[in-house]
Order: sequence, then C-alpha cells, then structure tokens
Amino acid sequence: MSRIAALPGCWGRLLPISNDGTAKEWETTWSGRAMARRRRKTSPQSQRWLPSVGDHYFLILGNGKIELFPWNDTAFDHEAWHFGNCFQTQAQAAQVREKIKEVLLTFHQDHA
Repeated sequence: MSRIAALPGCWGRLLPISNDGTAKEWETTWSGRAMARRRRKTSPQSQRWLPSVGDHYFLILGNGKIELFPWNDTAFDHEAWHFGNCFQTQAQAAQVREKIKEVLLTFHQDHA
C-alpha cells in the first residue's frame, strides 16, 4: 500500500510514497485542494535540456518578451518545461518566438 505526502511549501504537488520508500512525482491540479490525477509518462521530450536547481532558463512571455528565470524546481518551472517554453539560451528562445509569431499571424490571416 502506498501513501501520499505533500511536499512542504509546494501547494498542489503530491508525491506517492511506495512501501520501499521511493517517491514518484504526480501531476496535480488545484481546485480548492490538491488532487493527484495521473502519473506523467516519460516522453521523447525528456531528452531536452532540463535545468537543475540554481540554473537559469529563458521563457517566452505572453507578450513575446523573453525573460530569464531561476529554476527553483517549482510547479511553474515544470509546467513551462513540459509545455516546451524553457530554453537554455536566449537565442533558442528568440528562434522559437519567431516561429510562434509566424503561426499566430497565419492563424489570424486565415480566420480574418
């Protein structure tokens, strides 16, 4: 039988603890309380660069601005990484931002 333990200081982040004492991270949601949903599967995306605590990464904001963030191993950091919005260099982020702009402009032209 496993038990569920919440990480201190991390709302909505749960770890199932198995009988052998190992912990596996679960994806969680927040709806007034944290709820374990499903375990994330390892995907080919896992070959991408994943920062370590203390590293910094570049993130494309909603307005297209590129900002540098510290990796603190938070839910926000992991969601940015899983979405694909976590870059090791500013040049990588800028390259992707241009592709995103192309997609958005094409969408608006096609739906005008």
